[in-house]
Amino acid sequence: MYQFFVNHMPTPARTILLRVSNDGVHLNNQETLGWPQTNFPPKTNFHFSEHTPHYWRVRQDGYDRLSGTLSVTVIQYETAHPEPLFSQQNPKAPVRHIRFASLKWTALQSQFSVYRKEAFKEITRMDRQVSKADELQFRPKVKRVRIEGRISLNHLTFKRGYAEGIKRLPGISDPVQLILANPHILPEFEAIKPFFGKLLGKRTIAFTGMVDMVGKLVQSVSCTSSDLDQINDDSISSVRRLVLKDSIKSRSQAQVDKSLFGSEELFDDTPAEALGNTYRNHEKLLLEEIMDTQHVRNRPQLQFLSGQIHHPATPLKFTLHPDFGFLFHHSGKTMHHFLWELLNTNATYIWSLPKGPFTLTQAYSLLEREVNSIRDHGRMTYLHHTDKTAFVFNRITHEHRNSDFIDGFPKWRARIMEMMV
Repeated sequence: MYQFFVNHMPTPARTILLRVSNDGVHLNNQETLGWPQTNFPPKTNFHFSEHTPHYWRVRQDGYDRLSGTLSVTVIQYETAHPEPLFSQQNPKAPVRHIRFASLKWTALQSQFSVYRKEAFKEITRMDRQVSKADELQFRPKVKRVRIEGRISLNHLTFKRGYAEGIKRLPGISDPVQLILANPHILPEFEAIKPFFGKLLGKRTIAFTGMVDMVGKLVQSVSCTSSDLDQINDDSISSVRRLVLKDSIKSRSQAQVDKSLFGSEELFDDTPAEALGNTYRNHEKLLLEEIMDTQHVRNRPQLQFLSGQIHHPATPLKFTLHPDFGFLFHHSGKTMHHFLWELLNTNATYIWSLPKGPFTLTQAYSLLEREVNSIRDHGRMTYLHHTDKTAFVFNRITHEHRNSDFIDGFPKWRARIMEMMV
């Protein structure tokens, strides 16, 4: 019996699977022939629908070695569960052209989203039907097996919209690839999986599902995990706070020479880098996350400074020492103002510089020198003994911060606004 493809699978020797798409005819996952290499009409006459892949089971009728042409007849136009049969089949010789015998128009038409019927007159048949006996002859017998178990989070890989891993299961000779769908999962979360384990309170997750087998070979796997389903918008927010808290702690303990950091510098090489796109593109969101993480007392001041004072075109700066804090920039009519607010601080420090002599870059260099002085000598020494004549310097305290009866925020805000000239 003629056999052109080698597929190592328990299927009739003369049949193979072809995947058809708008790119052409795919022999396997690596080899594709464009439509001009077939006897289909020009591609302008048809367009396959793309909501699902189309796998055709075809009978190999002949092969011309001189031209590299494989002649086939389509037996099934919709083949369920094509893997791993499709990816494991390989031609014994180069295929440069494919010639389809008369195609069944009604089956072909159902897979098109756009077509010109008259263009297919030469290669379609309108009336003959493929017999049920022919279809059954080439349909593999599938056995369905129920599976359940647990898999370590460390053995799962987070992808876009799912997690996947390999697991050996009782009664199945080869390892099984598990694909657990979850639309909230992203590849960036791979770097912070331990935090999801901490949130879920477990290092392994349970799964259940079904495996379709042809003989001893796994044909398809379908499974779910109620544990993994707990990863949603709320849990991701909780993980974000855990990651952020860990990153701030690790950065605060690090010995570094500089004092002012951008968000990209702050989280580089930390777990929060996995969530860096969110942080780096939305610094105000980052500040909100930090406040939620740290439960800060001076939340009103920080929200006012970020929302009403900070210039939106200027990147937010961060400090780690003597405490974690934020350096906001306000562009007044005549002066640059830099407002430093630490988490749970008792006062706001303001350094002001005239706009004319100083660029923003130069101003930040001077500010870094001031913050270094506070870091090295302490705030009291800086306030009472350090020369600050290079700036117009002010310190505005948070009055009545511990009072349940007097709100000191309006007075603090009024004093801030008086200085933003």
